[in-house]
Order: sequence, then structure tokens, then C-alpha cells
Amino acid sequence: MYEGLMGSEYYRYVEPLAGIVRGKRVAGSRGGTSGYSLAFAGGSWFVAYLVGERLAWQTGPGDVPPEVLGKIDSAEAGDASEPLDVDLPYAGQACDIASEVARCHGQPVVGLAYGEDTFNLCFPKGMELEAMIVPDRDGRPALRVFWEQW
Repeated sequence: MYEGLMGSEYYRYVEPLAGIVRGKRVAGSRGGTSGYSLAFAGGSWFVAYLVGERLAWQTGPGDVPPEVLGKIDSAEAGDASEPLDVDLPYAGQACDIASEVARCHGQPVVGLAYGEDTFNLCFPKGMELEAMIVPDRDGRPALRVFWEQW
């Protein structure tokens, strides 16, 4: 499974992100129903957002452009903020992406964890912004993000 993941098109898409964000300290954040943004100390940004059934990303200098920031609240994505009736980690809990992401303020990004259709930003002491794509109550792909330790 590991070899398949490392050779996948999605891995190749996400892999450059590690070199861009590693070592950057989170100075602020915003969250929506379909993604989140991080502002880094020193004046750059990162945005993760749901596109279909995978997590996409963008990054750049200065402030997040409004057209990119709008992707964190896409009407095309489902809403999985309420507890879900599925057998998945944290399904029985509400998910407030903005609150979860705010927990990384002041922390430097130390790496990435890769998945088949999503990725997690990693922080010191084994903490991660765990991103999961799950079906919402209407069966639409939706994003849930939790601050957790691995």
C-alpha cells in the first residue's frame, strides 16, 4: 500500500508542498466548511480546500487572494460540521474547522503526512491537522479537520 501511495498521481501533486511549508510558523488562520487557510509569520499563506473527493492546496506570498479564500466555503462541497452516523474516527463529534485549525497558532510546520486523497500538516510533539473526506448527511463529499496527536 505504501509503495502504491508513493507512486500515485496525488502523492506527486502534494509532495512539493512539504518543501514550501516546512519550518513556517503559523501566525493566523481561517476555516470554512470546505477548507482552511493559514497565515505564516513572515508574510506568506497556505490554503487547503476540497475539490470533488480530494484535498487541494495553494500557497503564496502576502495575503490570501479573495478568490482563493472563497474556496474554503464552497457551495459545491458538503457540510460535515455536525456529528455523522458513519463508522469513522470522530464521526460522533461536531467539527468546527476554524476552531480546530486555530489550535496550531504559534507552531511551526514540521512536515506532511500523505493519504490517498488528503494530507495532514504535521507539527511538533506529534500533532497534526488531520484532514478527512467523508460523506455528509446527503452523501456529498465533505471535509472534516481535527487537531490530534499521532
